[in-house]
Amino acid sequence: MTGRLKNPARALSDLARCAARVTVHEGWERNGAMMITVSVLGEDEALAEVQAVGTPGCAFYVTDATAEDKWGPFAYDVLMERASEVGLGLLPDWQEVSPDARSVWRHYATERKDVDRSRASSDQILPGTGKLYRPLFPEARFVTSKKPTTLAALGRKGCGTYSVGRATLRLEERPLLAGAGTTGRRPVR
Repeated sequence: MTGRLKNPARALSDLARCAARVTVHEGWERNGAMMITVSVLGEDEALAEVQAVGTPGCAFYVTDATAEDKWGPFAYDVLMERASEVGLGLLPDWQEVSPDARSVWRHYATERKDVDRSRASSDQILPGTGKLYRPLFPEARFVTSKKPTTLAALGRKGCGTYSVGRATLRLEERPLLAGAGTTGRRPVR
């Protein structure tokens, strides 16, 4: 079985056609974990929202995802890019993964040459739970990471905002953490 998606996903060019915007919000949970939320917002509704939790410098894992009209993979791309900037990248949810989301992860593993994969540590602790990460399917054994090409394009087009706490900035003004990101790691193919 190939990693091809049944329906083509939305892309950056679709944002202008439907007057959509992207927001990236970061916050801290009581247990000290960092949460990243990516929302794709249409004129009067949310088209997609994905969240991940992690610790800066480590892998983040998806905790929630909802999407309409094929916007899910685009939102995952933005989330993966930000998780790669502040940590090692992104892992799927450790409790439940829908068939559609599983197809997206399979697509990342087999079709996307711009997505790097590195084997998840066997002792990856889930922030705030104290539990070990256990993959639900074969592609979930890898931390996926991506250079911030979509984030950069959103910033250039003025289609996105970044917020932490109550402060809101243009997407291109988002802070980067020293030592985090995708540099220096070899992709696994």
